[in-house]
Amino acid sequence: MLEKLENLDLCSPSIVSETADGKSSMATRNLASMSVDELWTLRETIDAILADKISTELNELSRQLDRLSPRDKAAKFPERSKAVALKHPSSRPVLPKYQNPVRPFEIWSGRGRRPLWLKEQLVAGRLLEDFRLPEHKSLVSSV
Repeated sequence: MLEKLENLDLCSPSIVSETADGKSSMATRNLASMSVDELWTLRETIDAILADKISTELNELSRQLDRLSPRDKAAKFPERSKAVALKHPSSRPVLPKYQNPVRPFEIWSGRGRRPLWLKEQLVAGRLLEDFRLPEHKSLVSSV
């Protein structure tokens, strides 16, 4: 494609520098004097060359990203990702242990901050065990 562009021997005086003897490095032919067909052919040639260069650069950037991506590191060091998963067991879901008897959809697993409904009941004098779900009460009494 580059050969096609060079064979056209086209240049614009505003973008081609002249040599010391006053001649341009390419044959001097003003773009304004070119026919529409010649200009269109030139544009198509330039578009094709740009598309090739952009594609080449994108492929190179993609290769560089693949080398730097965390997925790649996790694949190379699977024991690291397992260690991280074991280090943070709280990220796994936990079954609820406590339930509000007034509003049964309000539940708490016993981890993290106490919910407001439970804090209010504890301040009122009730015990935490009063809100424990039945399947967890048997575990506490057997221990």
